[in-house]
Amino acid sequence: DVGAYLVGSSIGKRRLFPEISPNKTIEGLFGGAIFVLLFLSAIYFLNLISLELVLVSIISLPFAFIGDFFESQLKREKSIKDSGSLFPGHGGAWDRLDSHIAVVPIFILITNLIP
Repeated sequence: DVGAYLVGSSIGKRRLFPEISPNKTIEGLFGGAIFVLLFLSAIYFLNLISLELVLVSIISLPFAFIGDFFESQLKREKSIKDSGSLFPGHGGAWDRLDSHIAVVPIFILITNLIP
């Protein structure tokens, strides 16, 4: 979220799905992905996680975006601006967890398939 926000708000021009989430941009999407890849690379080279966990995280990455857009669509359908006031200015608590909605099941599935 941080990488997508920073890149999207600074250089984002092309709207990704303006009818669902008008502030999300293609540049932000790629910025978020690059941020995750850089973070994973750093913690891998510091020997903090295994290569398998890096690969599972990369496979899970598209599902984070799907979860985020799914939650945005639900809010749009219900005419809700923010999903709570626990984190003011950040769309609420659900906006902090929305990507996990789709990632956690995929992550669990993949990690259970790896011997």
